[in-house]
Parts: sequence; C-alpha cells; structure tokens
Amino acid sequence: MHLFTRLMGLFWLFAEGLIMVWVRGGLAYLETGRSRQRIYILCCLALFVTIVSLYAGKSFFLDRLRIGPDTVTAVLYNRYLWNFICTLWVLIEGAIAVYVFRIYRLLKNPTSPGPRFPGWGMALLCVLFLAGFGLYHGYLHFLVDRSALSGQAIVNILRFYIKTCGVFWILIEWIVALIGVKTYLVLKGGPHAPVTG
Repeated sequence: MHLFTRLMGLFWLFAEGLIMVWVRGGLAYLETGRSRQRIYILCCLALFVTIVSLYAGKSFFLDRLRIGPDTVTAVLYNRYLWNFICTLWVLIEGAIAVYVFRIYRLLKNPTSPGPRFPGWGMALLCVLFLAGFGLYHGYLHFLVDRSALSGQAIVNILRFYIKTCGVFWILIEWIVALIGVKTYLVLKGGPHAPVTG
C-alpha cells in the first residue's frame, strides 16, 4: 500500500506538471503567437527525475550516509520527500490558477487584457512556497535534534503540514474550476461576450 501511494503521488505530480505546461504554452501562444517552452520543460523534467531518483535510490543514499533503515532520520527522509511532493502539488496548482486567469483576461478583453503577472512574480511565488517548506521542516528537524519528541508527535507535526497543503490545494482547485467555467462562457459567446459574476 505504501508503494502504491507513492507511485500515485508521483503520477499525480507528473499529470499536474503536464497540465501546467499545456496551460502555460496556451497562454504564451495567446500572448506572443509562439509557444516555446523547451528550457522550461527540461527544468520541470529534471526536477521530476530528481524526485523519482530520491525515492528509487533511498536505500542507496541512506547506505552511503550510513543511516539505518529503521532510524528516525530514515523515517524523516521518507516523510520530508512526501511533504515536498505535496508542496509541489500546491505550487503547480497555484501556477495553473495564475495562467488560467491570465488566459481568461486575454480572451475576455483581447485589446486591453490588463497588467500582466510579471515573470519574476511567479519566481517569487516559487521561492515563498519552497522557503515555507524549508523553514517548517528545518524547525522540525531542530526540534527532533534538541527535544525528546515522541514518534507520534513527529508524525502529527508532519501530517499537519500535509493537511495544510491539502486545504490550499482544494481551495486553489476550486478557483481554477470557477475561472475555467468563466473562460468557457467567454469562448462560447465569442471574445467580446460580456461575462457576469
């Protein structure tokens, strides 16, 4: 069951990334008439392959660091990696929301789509999400090293992070769905059709 869950998590990460790349490509085509994303796609694939390698090579990495499979560090390795994937789900969903909203504005009013979400804005969003992940888990590691936290307390702290990611993921998913419906209404009525709501 543990392996199945991890495989489904990796599959969903790949699927979300694929959707993000398609939506970003569609936005680029609407804005510039081109959809060149080769470097972007290579970076996304490199990150995905790295995560798969960290999972598949867990025993190799732990052996090289001389960490036993039943130690707290080995358990944290698994949990941190899983929480990182959950963070990426939220981050990718947030990027999709931004891209879908930009597509909606372009289709609703092609002559004056409003200010663009700057490229550095997306980079800042990534940095904030990853910094949040690093600070949360870094502080947890600090507590594990210096406090006598029980195993259940550690698991509860890690599960709280996953639940928080889940709340944000569902919220952003609903935002994307609502913007998607509005975009559909614009496409159905033509580029200049008024959209209420």
